[in-house]
Amino acid sequence: MRWYQFKDDGQIDPQPVWHNLDCAPDTCTPVVVELEDQSRVFCTAYGELFCIDGTNQLETLWSEADERFYDHTCLIAGNRRVLLWGSECDLLLLDATADGLTIVSQWRPMQGEHPESMSHPAIVGDRLYLRSQFELICIEIP
Repeated sequence: MRWYQFKDDGQIDPQPVWHNLDCAPDTCTPVVVELEDQSRVFCTAYGELFCIDGTNQLETLWSEADERFYDHTCLIAGNRRVLLWGSECDLLLLDATADGLTIVSQWRPMQGEHPESMSHPAIVGDRLYLRSQFELICIEIP
C-alpha cells in the first residue's frame, strides 16, 4: 500500500509519502477512521484484515487472517466503526478503536447454499442496500 499526496497544482505527486509492504498491490479499497489522536486505515488482502496507523508512516498496528476476508470485501467507515461486507455475504460491524479484530455484530442476511456478492453496499439515508447474485435487500438502520 502506498500513500500519495497532491501537489499545489492539484496533480498527484508520483513519489509516495509513505508505504506499507504488508498489504498486497491488489488490496481492496481501504477506508480511514479518524480517532481523537490517530487515523486508522483498514483494508483486506488475501484473507487478512489490516489495521494500519495512518498517522505514523503506515505502520501495521494489527492484522487478522480469516476466510471471510479472502476474496472480495467492501468496507465502509464511520463513527469509530467499520462495516465489512464479504464476498460470501457476511456483514460484520467492527470496532475501529480496538487493539485487534473486535466484531461488534455479525450477520449473514442472504442464505442459501453458496451466497455470493461482489457488489458494494449502498447507504441511502437510514437504509442499507445489500446485493447478492440472486437477491437485493434493504435494511433500515436506526
